[in-house]
Amino acid sequence: MTNILLKRLAQKGLVKVQKLDWNRTRYLLTYKGAAQKARKSYSYALYAWTQARKITRAVQETVIGEYRAGARRAAVVAWPETAMIIRGALAEKDLPGLDVDYYAEFRRVPDDHALIFAATVESAPAPQEHRRIVPLLDKMDLEFRFDA
Repeated sequence: MTNILLKRLAQKGLVKVQKLDWNRTRYLLTYKGAAQKARKSYSYALYAWTQARKITRAVQETVIGEYRAGARRAAVVAWPETAMIIRGALAEKDLPGLDVDYYAEFRRVPDDHALIFAATVESAPAPQEHRRIVPLLDKMDLEFRFDA
């Protein structure tokens, strides 16, 4: 399959093939190939930036809504990479007195947190009378694509 793909790239002028000896071949990216790769990389970077801004706005809107309703202490359950994005989103806004703790799993959240923002694929625990779980990203219409 790799051989077929490389031959197709060579036919399109994106890769130059050089036979070095009977068992070695060198593949070089042509100018045309480099230009196409640059266009695709730029397109994907722009797309990823757009998705990141959508996530940031959704997080900010949800948290600000809870903040305006009086919430001043919350936990966020998210993977470390997602938590980093959420921290950045909240750092962009001036929310005096808001105290947010971050946890990787629901089971690690102490019982004294009445509000939990969920941004994980982990299933939320059963509802409790003194605790509310608010999804951060469930309402997002994210489509991840890898072609440009």
